Amino acid sequence: MGLRALTGFGALASIIAVAACATPTEAPIETPRMASPTPAMTLLEETAARYVVLRSDIEHIQTNRAENASGMRDAHLRLASFDPNQMAGSWVAYAALVAADTPAFADAIAAATDTQQEREAFLRTLRDNPASVRNLPGANDAMRSIREVAARDATRIHALGERFIDDAYAMQKVGWATQKIPQNGSMRVRSAVDYASSRVVPPYRISSHQFTTGGTIRPNLMAANAWTPAWSTDTVPAKAAPRSGTMMTRALVLAARYATGDLQPTHLANYAKSKTSKRCFVNAKLNLDQCIAATRTPYEEAFCLGEHGLNDVSYCVGWVASAGRIKD
Repeated sequence: MGLRALTGFGALASIIAVAACATPTEAPIETPRMASPTPAMTLLEETAARYVVLRSDIEHIQTNRAENASGMRDAHLRLASFDPNQMAGSWVAYAALVAADTPAFADAIAAATDTQQEREAFLRTLRDNPASVRNLPGANDAMRSIREVAARDATRIHALGERFIDDAYAMQKVGWATQKIPQNGSMRVRSAVDYASSRVVPPYRISSHQFTTGGTIRPNLMAANAWTPAWSTDTVPAKAAPRSGTMMTRALVLAARYATGDLQPTHLANYAKSKTSKRCFVNAKLNLDQCIAATRTPYEEAFCLGEHGLNDVSYCVGWVASAGRIKD
């Protein structure tokens, strides 16, 4: 089967998916993570952890290049193990943590909630007019930080996807990569589902936070390797994408709720979401499953993983910054 013919299955999946977004008054005191984290911290961080696990899997695959059929199998299981219906919310939650860790924005929240009366007024305004969060000093810095992380992450993911596609063509001359896989494609798709349901992932936690005497929280993402905004060091231009404003507002609202310790499950349900990212992650997973189901050899699998498991996903992350695989 020609490699480019496999893209047809991705197109079919896409059609199916369519049928089916101030300077602080007090200096922060840096302390280690509390033994008993606040509910707001736990809610946002546990939601964001799914995206952190995806990045860690991608890093593992990048570092451990597939050199045999079992290596290709491991790459497929990892890239197919995320829940596409949850990943968009996880990405927005991570973006919110990036915003909450942006110094100017964190300082503005601390200054706006310095007293109990100010805190109550701030949260009341946030409830009645969520978009008002964009008027805080440092909000533009926070949105810029989100776009920069999105662009860097998407660029790293896309580069690995292109490497897989290049490898797929080169593997057509490699013995193990041209041998027929014992399991048919549909069975391998099912195996990935079973792997995802039984997989035990160690907890990913942010190791330290900063707390002001006024009670606001700032995550120290750089202190935890898996959470760092510098996961990718690619230097790429990051620009605001059309229709990305709603997703940015949601991330800032979550960041403000997190920082003030006021985040509730209803806030997470209402704001940790993006229609564009969710549609993209769902399509990427459908495309990958359809493509893998049609494969017979490891080199064909490599193409599917590069095309859909990585390149498609790079857009799901990077669209907000016009980065990754840009859709026509």
